[in-house]
Amino acid sequence: MRLIRPLFVAFALLQSAPGEDPHEKKPAANANAVERTPEAVEAGRRLFQASCAGCHGQNGEGGRGPKLNRSDLIHGGTDEGLFSTITHGLKGTSMPPFSFTEPEVRSLVAFIRSLSAPAVESPVYGDAVAGRDLFFKSGCGHCHNILGTGGFLGPDLSNIGAARPLAQIRQALAHATVSQGSPYRPVRVTVRSGKTIDGLLRNSNNYSLQILTASGNLIMLDASDVREIVARKQALAPIAKLTPGAEENILAFLARQTVRPPGVKDKD
Repeated sequence: MRLIRPLFVAFALLQSAPGEDPHEKKPAANANAVERTPEAVEAGRRLFQASCAGCHGQNGEGGRGPKLNRSDLIHGGTDEGLFSTITHGLKGTSMPPFSFTEPEVRSLVAFIRSLSAPAVESPVYGDAVAGRDLFFKSGCGHCHNILGTGGFLGPDLSNIGAARPLAQIRQALAHATVSQGSPYRPVRVTVRSGKTIDGLLRNSNNYSLQILTASGNLIMLDASDVREIVARKQALAPIAKLTPGAEENILAFLARQTVRPPGVKDKD
């Protein structure tokens, strides 16, 4: 029996890396593990907007600080690296260390990752089934088409969950604005008689133009009859005001729209 303890200690020392104390308590391997639940992402979003948006933008689009809505971050390529950057800052840059608690840093990492991840891979609060009904009842389907159902005044959203991050879909849903240069940008046309026509500008040239109205009518005009064309920022069709819960349901529905199920790849 006297040989058992020396042999056990010798074996333990062999299992330790050189220079390590086998009795030293080490942190768990998943100490900085990030759980990307809807609650964690939402907590991170609130903390980000309060403490980080001044430099990095409300949705990580960048400003005084670099863009964070991209997957190839120079500092923070991994969750552990991003955790360290937030906690310790970056010497020689304007990124300071923060005294957030560990759970707060984890939630920040979860939110920042959601800025670049496809929406279909991000956790959501809402009910996608209820969101589908709301999408078409609230007027969204009047302009947008999903897998053959809906209108054509706005972009097709059949693959929106795979093509856009959740934060971008949320922002578009909240503001319903149209970006500069979009082929779906609405206009208001004033003809010589003083009548105004709201719609999407189609096939314009020096001699004529076509306006697609919200009712689906295509109006053809001679260029000589047009007095003024003014681009509009707001969406063409009216959108019903949504409660926070209803908005989350529509967001959940859109986040799951993809023409290819997650994990399915093209065959060679």
